[in-house]
Amino acid sequence: MNGAPLNQGKELERPMMQLGKFHHVGLISERPRAGEIFNAGTGVWVTDPGRDRHAIEWLRFSPESAGNWGPLSESPHVCFEVDDIDSAIEGQNVLFGPFDYVEGKVRAAFISHQGAYIEFIQYLVPGIDLWEELRKIELATRAAEAAAAEGAPFDAAALLAIVDRKQTDAYLSHYSEDASFTFGNNPPAVGHRAIRTLVDGIFTKLDSLSHDGLETHVTGDGNVVISSGVVTYTRRDGVRKSYPFSGTYKLQNGKIKNYQSYIDSHDLFD
Repeated sequence: MNGAPLNQGKELERPMMQLGKFHHVGLISERPRAGEIFNAGTGVWVTDPGRDRHAIEWLRFSPESAGNWGPLSESPHVCFEVDDIDSAIEGQNVLFGPFDYVEGKVRAAFISHQGAYIEFIQYLVPGIDLWEELRKIELATRAAEAAAAEGAPFDAAALLAIVDRKQTDAYLSHYSEDASFTFGNNPPAVGHRAIRTLVDGIFTKLDSLSHDGLETHVTGDGNVVISSGVVTYTRRDGVRKSYPFSGTYKLQNGKIKNYQSYIDSHDLFD
């Protein structure tokens, strides 16, 4: 061809492969796949690419989660494992993240690059298997749901662990149908539908959250439980904010009839 080379006068971009090593390809599935795991933090069912000969991860989105993930719920992506995710996304068109798939263990971020979608994943704990961690979380959630169904004693710490995994269905299973939930100075949400709207409205704005330093006090008859500690929210823009909180659960027949969360988080999304 005649003329100057296409890249003349332009600084060549750093080749993507220099940012990390290939990890997997993510493809969208419209049907359940064998061995899929529900990732409560993202609201997506995923398969383990480590168990696929072609390193394919199948992703299945619910209507709710698809709305949260935009174009990623309809398009494939390629994933690279990196040593420093912040460096990998520097100067890139970041769509989501960085956020924690597993709190303090696995981080991820998604970018758009020339019309393609790319995921970066960073393992903060050497040798950890993300999908095995997701399996453990899923099994723990099922066990908690089964315990609740069998009338096991109310466990505030276990409930907040479900919140930290952003598992709305599992969380609601601990509430009676006509329960009320008051968060801070907001008006009470009454009934499962209203509580779901409130909780999902918070979850969708966060990459992750974590309740720490928990102290729990139970009244003599066991029907009032008070839990306090510090909650840390990580927003989708990476900003982290921590607040002290105290929550009072009023129980009826082993389920939450009324929950009041005392917290001043008015600047969370400022």
